Amino acid sequence: MITPPKSTKSPSVSTLVLDNWNRGRVSVFDENRGLINGLDESLNVWLTQDGVAEPRPGLKLYGVQPENEIIGITEVVSVENGWPVNYLLSVQRDPKAKKAYVYYAKDGDKWKKAEGIEYTGDAIDAEYNFCQTDQKCLIFNGINKTHFFDFSTKTVKKFEKLTQPTDLKITKTGLTDGGVVLRYGITSQSYGETMPVYFTTQKVDRERNNWEAGKQTITLEWKCNDPNVQRFIIYVGNEVGKEQYLADVANDGSGSFKFTDTGVLFAQPGTTAPEADTSEGIVGRRGTNINGTVYVLGDIKNPWRIYYDGGTPKTALNFSYSGGGWIDVAPGGKDLPNAVVDFRTGKGDPVPTIFLQGTNGFGSMKHLLSDTITIGEVPIPSIKVQDANGREGTDAPNAILKYQESLHYLSKNGVFTTGTQPNIQSILSTTKSSATISRDFEKLNTKNLSKASGIVYDGKLIWALPVGTKENNQIWLQDLDRGGAWMLPWMIPAKFLLHYGSNDGKTHQLAIVNNKVCEFDYDAMAIDVNKTFETKVKTSKVYFSKQNDYSRVLTVSVDLINPVGDITVAVRGFTRRREIQKVIRKKFRDQTKILGWGDKFSFSSLKDLGWGKTRPFSQERTTETKNIVLKINKDLKWVSVEISSQGAIRYGVHKIRVRHVPIGYLPEKGVGDE
Repeated sequence: MITPPKSTKSPSVSTLVLDNWNRGRVSVFDENRGLINGLDESLNVWLTQDGVAEPRPGLKLYGVQPENEIIGITEVVSVENGWPVNYLLSVQRDPKAKKAYVYYAKDGDKWKKAEGIEYTGDAIDAEYNFCQTDQKCLIFNGINKTHFFDFSTKTVKKFEKLTQPTDLKITKTGLTDGGVVLRYGITSQSYGETMPVYFTTQKVDRERNNWEAGKQTITLEWKCNDPNVQRFIIYVGNEVGKEQYLADVANDGSGSFKFTDTGVLFAQPGTTAPEADTSEGIVGRRGTNINGTVYVLGDIKNPWRIYYDGGTPKTALNFSYSGGGWIDVAPGGKDLPNAVVDFRTGKGDPVPTIFLQGTNGFGSMKHLLSDTITIGEVPIPSIKVQDANGREGTDAPNAILKYQESLHYLSKNGVFTTGTQPNIQSILSTTKSSATISRDFEKLNTKNLSKASGIVYDGKLIWALPVGTKENNQIWLQDLDRGGAWMLPWMIPAKFLLHYGSNDGKTHQLAIVNNKVCEFDYDAMAIDVNKTFETKVKTSKVYFSKQNDYSRVLTVSVDLINPVGDITVAVRGFTRRREIQKVIRKKFRDQTKILGWGDKFSFSSLKDLGWGKTRPFSQERTTETKNIVLKINKDLKWVSVEISSQGAIRYGVHKIRVRHVPIGYLPEKGVGDE
């Protein structure tokens, strides 16, 4: 008797679903060890919604374009008739004249040249940075002494060199010759300060703090007829170059001046006579306005020096000790200050914070703290330097971004975030947020990172970077609202990124690309100034089990949100013998809806009212999902899916579904086996 065969269940069909890419681009792993919610490639795309990959915003021209090359640009706010008016201010290079000039523009209008100063020589190739204060915008290039754009006259001005005091005369009273040396120096001061000139050195019989009131004095006399001098600063000390601030005398316009030292005033510790003439301004590479005080760094002759002004209307841009002063940060060390930002200590106290650039991607961070020294019961304000907790340095001083009370900054070793961590009070902590793209950072060069630029938009950190080149050629995006996912590259050679608030209340994210002032266009398809760009989303190899078991892959389906244009889907997989690939290309048309009576009837009288005109519904109301299905029918160990486009398109990668039947272990065949 023949035994009938037993019935068996049909194999179950499983569906592997990939429905978000919230880990973004992941380059730290090779393709075989990629993350299921990460991407192996993400060209010209970003994340929206809960992890949907879509083409990035396009670019459109903003306003009237400049005739010359932009080598520096910023936004400034001028107060006119009591109201703020926003402008774009830029330095532009004229290659024919081999000169550079300052221009300004408002709301996309034509650029206007600001008369007063022109840049020549090495200055036309310099890096330009800006800092607004006291209704002026300081212009720094590391070469010229301080220039500024004056808002009231719309011209570029410079500080005028001051005249030093002359006809110095010194007279001692009640003092005899002795072994105590007293050196008195005097400077002229306005916005800056001249080098000191010295009175005849005195040798007396007692220290200043031992003088008897009304009996022992030294009287200083001098002349100066310069009307631009605001005051004269007097220094005193025992050693050459170590004289300290003693007092100041206002310029009353008389031309002849006198000061009597009675020994009552204390020389202020931490202050010394100027080593250079700053009356024409100071040389700096960049400056920052923090709570009204301007901090400047980048003095070529004093690279560790930070200058700061007085921070009040009367002492604005006064970098002398009668207004502000200067301090050397880690002088003589291998780390050099390259940025000052407005931040805080771990306790939350607001302080100026200094970034220092080291070597090999390392560096440090320090705070400038207000301090008080008491001498003879007299409190004297001063500034001291303190190491910041959990700090790193930066190689990209123009691309330090602040978001949600944390600093985000770049170095050759990655992107670091400094802030207060949960459950860790009163201490700043620094974490590295670029571990998933560490291989991409290997393409960056420390020397060129100073050209990096960045902005924050809608929870996203957007950086323009020089990747393997000397100039910025790519944009990298870190999406903090989606777990810090990285999306890169965007193939945009943006020289500068900045925000501009036009005077109609709109905010524009601007990019200077190929010397064009462009604006990110969030409504357009994949177009950069009338030129389409390529997009690509590619998953890593997705295995069906940790044991590398095989599955019979039936179909791969890609669900797309509102697709428009030619979209290509490529599926790769590994059979028992070799890697295979299947490709399909599909064209999607724009499913525009028609609103109004004109869709069925023709009423010419309603034409001017807009009825019958083509108007697309908003995406939120008419979202449509289309799918592309590829039939595979192969035994595969893994699959990888790539979605790409070339042309004016729009789409969102909603889901990737792999329908398969698990098989289990299968021995691999040789190349010649079938």
